[in-house]
Parts: sequence; structure tokens; C-alpha cells
Amino acid sequence: MQVFHFYLIKYVNVACFSKLDYIQSLVDVSKNYKKYAPKVIRLFKKSSANEKHINRTETRIEVEPYIGNNNFVLKMSSRLQNELKEDLFGAFIHGSLATNEEIAYSDFDALVILKDAVFESEERLASAALKLHRLQRIMHEFDPLQHHGWFVMTESMLQNYPNLYFPPELFEFSRSLFKNQGLSFSIQYKKLSKEEFLKPFVQLSNSVLTKLKSGAQPKNSFVLKGLLSEFMLLPALYLQAKYKHGVYKKDSFRLAAHDFEKGEWEIMNKVSTIREEWEYRLSPLQKRVLTSKLFLVRRMGRRFAPEVASQISIKINDAFFNEMLDLVILMKRKLSV
Repeated sequence: MQVFHFYLIKYVNVACFSKLDYIQSLVDVSKNYKKYAPKVIRLFKKSSANEKHINRTETRIEVEPYIGNNNFVLKMSSRLQNELKEDLFGAFIHGSLATNEEIAYSDFDALVILKDAVFESEERLASAALKLHRLQRIMHEFDPLQHHGWFVMTESMLQNYPNLYFPPELFEFSRSLFKNQGLSFSIQYKKLSKEEFLKPFVQLSNSVLTKLKSGAQPKNSFVLKGLLSEFMLLPALYLQAKYKHGVYKKDSFRLAAHDFEKGEWEIMNKVSTIREEWEYRLSPLQKRVLTSKLFLVRRMGRRFAPEVASQISIKINDAFFNEMLDLVILMKRKLSV
């Protein structure tokens, strides 16, 4: 399942698995989707055949429809409804956009669940994935510094739910992107080991440590946002590893803080303040490049993302990043990893 899932996510979001694929994406990305559709289907069938539904816990999920007025969310909802309704089991917005708490720092966090029937036809799969790929432009119009694309699952994964990828607890803070239509469905998942719950925290904390230990200051707003976003996800993964269940990111700061001294946790508060005060300015060229429909253009353009705003840059220095480093090390120590 894991091999297929990783491949599917990359296929839906970029469909580039080699240097030639990236070049081809500049000319006609649809050819990449047609090229790799057979392999995705083979992996799907192999994954489905190997699944054993033993000792699963079942949970009922209820998701209300989105009722906010964010124009980007409404545009995405309309496009999904008109172009992909027959191919999707569900589509959800989650995070601050779902709860109508969006700020300048907010990402466009969205999950799609593809119907299993999509994998019965190479043409249907390639068409659905290409449409989702193109709809990412709405995400980048909302946030030109967005680091990720779609979260992706399949209908059959609901019976072998990847609860470390998208913890079931997050559905409580999600909203359906199908217009005026909530969703009710069941998921089944197996009991995970302590090591499995630890893995996401270990992977992300090691990534953050590598960046912090390099000593290199983030060179622009895109790089800084990526580092701060990873750092702010650590409390949720820390609690997930500690208690063996998912935790909503917004609540994780308050809950995880109880495990640390005030001085140790203060850097998380400083980073959260930067999130609240987030600001940057795009030139017309930067905006055009960072919201391009072409993935490779966006990827290259990130090198020339806007500078860190002056009111933020004065707050970040070597001491600031050393405090981040110390807290990550302390979190790992408390989890004995």
C-alpha cells in the first residue's frame, strides 16, 4: 500500500519521475499522465490484492459542507463539482480555511479521495489526475508560497485507512468541497505500533534538524515558510507519537507545551507570532512565475521568491534558529529518539 500511495501522490500532483518528464511537462504535461497511468493502475491492483482486512477498528466519519465565503475555496468547489464529481468519492478542505480562520500565512490544504472505478481505465485515470494537477493553480493563486499540492487517497484506502498520513481526527476540522453536500462514511484501520507512530515525527524532526544545523539562513520567504511550517507541525507529531492518536495542529501547541518549561517552549510562541504577522510582497513577475500552471516554472521561480519582510527579518537571527534547534533536540529526547 505504501509504495502505491507515494507513487499515486506524486502522479496526481506532478506526474514527473525523471528529468525528461520535467522537460516534457513544459511542452505537454498530459503526455506524462498518459505515460504513467498503466503503472499506477498496476500498483493499485497489486496493492489491493495484497491487503488483508484483519483486526481492524471501524470509525464513522461525518463531514459537514463548506459554508465559508473564501473565493478561492468556492472556485475550487465549483470546479471539482463540474469537472470531477464522477471521479471523486470525496473532496475536503481542512485546516484554517475549513474553519474560516485563514490568515496571510494559511495554506490551501485539501484532500481528494479517488473512486476505485477510476483505476479501471487508463484514460479515465489520466484525465482525472490531469484535472487535479491543473486545479492546483487555484491553490497557488491563494498562496504563491504553497509548498504542497493535493493530499490524495483512494476509496479502497478507507478500508485500510492510512491514519498516519491523514489522521482521522482531522476530519472534525474538515469541510466537504462538494457544494451543499456533507459526507458520511466509515473507515477501518489497524492498530499501529509505537515505532509506526514515531516514524512521522522522526522523519520530520530529522529534516528540520538538518536544515537548522546547516547554519544557512533562509534566503527568501518561500524557504523561511517551509522551515517554520515544518517546525510548527512537530508538536502535533510529537503528541501523536506520545499518545498514539492524531491531534489537530492548532490544539497541539497548547497541549504539547505542558511537557516543557516555559523558556524551552518560548521559541514555538515566537514562531507562532511570525505566523500571525506574516507578510510579503510580490512583484508582478514573481506573482506570474509562482502562480504559473507549469510546475517546473513554479519550482525554478521559488529561487527568486520575495525577500523576508523587514518586520520579520529583524526577529530571526542565529540565536532564534539555535532556540529552534534546541527545542527539536529536546522533543526527540523526551520521546527517546
